[in-house]
Formats: sequence, structure tokens, C-alpha cells
Amino acid sequence: MNILGWDIGGVNTKAAVIKTRKGTVRELKTAIKYFPIWKKDKEKLPAVLEKLKNQLTGSTKLDGVGVAMTAELSDAYQTKRKGVIISSIVWNRFFLIRQFSSWMQNQT
Repeated sequence: MNILGWDIGGVNTKAAVIKTRKGTVRELKTAIKYFPIWKKDKEKLPAVLEKLKNQLTGSTKLDGVGVAMTAELSDAYQTKRKGVIISSIVWNRFFLIRQFSSWMQNQT
């Protein structure tokens, strides 16, 4: 099983991947990218996510993804709600949410 976790922060964006087989951890990698979202163009976040994902997983198929974000609390957004909405839009543009949406549609 290959799981990728994200922490999309206001200053740093971090990612970790864990690869297991039969309940045993086979590989664990982490990566971090300095990306102060209030100083940089928010539209560049998908490229940062893609770079970190490729750095950690290459072409490995992912079985699951987890996300934590505090970027919506940064001064880049007028309100937390607007930050969550915009961050969700960015995430939607990134490929992972498409996979999740497809899975959710198959569950109904």
C-alpha cells in the first residue's frame, strides 16, 4: 500500500509517503518546500504539489492520500472561509481530488 500525506501550510508545504507490504513499512520518505503563500503567487501551489509528489513517488501508484492545510489561515486570504474555498479549488485542480471524486461517484 502506498499512501501520500500533505501538509499545505502558510509558509511550508510538506509531503510524506509511506509504502507498506503485508503490514510492514518498506519505505518512508518526506519532502518540504518553502512556499510562503502570502508572498508567492497562490496559483503556483499546484506546481509545488506536483514537484513534491514526483520527488517522493515518481510514477508509483497511490492507494490513498491525506491532506492537512493551514494555508487558508495565512494573510493571503481575506477570511478563513475564502482560504478554504480557494485552497479547495487549487486542490481540485490538482489530480488527487479527481481520483477521489471518481471513487466517490462509484460508491453511490
